[in-house]
Amino acid sequence: MSSTNTKSAYTKVACLAKPKGIKGEIVAIASGNGLPLCIYEGMKVWIVPPVLRGVRETEITSIGENYVEKTGELQRAVITLQGVNDVTSAYELQGRYLLASCDDVIINVEKNLCHSRSSVGKRVSDVRFGDVGVIVQERDNIAQLLWVVDGEYGEVLIPAVEELIVSSTEDEVIVNLPDGLLELNR
Repeated sequence: MSSTNTKSAYTKVACLAKPKGIKGEIVAIASGNGLPLCIYEGMKVWIVPPVLRGVRETEITSIGENYVEKTGELQRAVITLQGVNDVTSAYELQGRYLLASCDDVIINVEKNLCHSRSSVGKRVSDVRFGDVGVIVQERDNIAQLLWVVDGEYGEVLIPAVEELIVSSTEDEVIVNLPDGLLELNR
C-alpha cells in the first residue's frame, strides 16, 4: 500500500477583531501579512490559536458589511462562520486568526478579495545582482511578509513589499534590493 505525503502551506487570511451582533457575527480585519483581507464565502478556514472547546475548523458562510480602503483593498468585513451561532461563541474567537491553505488563496482585485497563491517555489532575481535564489518559505513578520530565499547568497530574508518588487510572473519575481541586504549573509 502506498501513501502520498503532501504537505500544504497555510497563511493567515484574517484576524478576528470583535463580535458584532447577537447571532455570532464577527468583524474580520486584514491579518497584517501585507495582503488585504483574504477571504471569500465558502472558504475553508482553521482558527488559531485553537479554542479549547468549540469550532477549530470551519467555513466562512457569509461576508456582510465591509470597508474598502482608498487602495481598493478590502480591510474589514463582518463575517459569519459555520458553527459560531451566538455572541458567546464569537467572543471566544476574538483576537484569533483564520488560516487557509495557500492553494485556496488567489488575488481577485475586481471583487476586492484576496485569493492569492503562495510565492514559495518562485525564482528571485535582482536587477543589479542577478539570480538570488528560490523562495523556500514565507514568514509573517509584524511589519510585513518576508520571503526566505535560498541560493548563492545563503538564506536571505527579503521583505515582500511593493517598493522592492519590479515585476512578478508565475515562476519568477524580479526585485530591486536595497544596498547591503545581500551582503548581510556573506
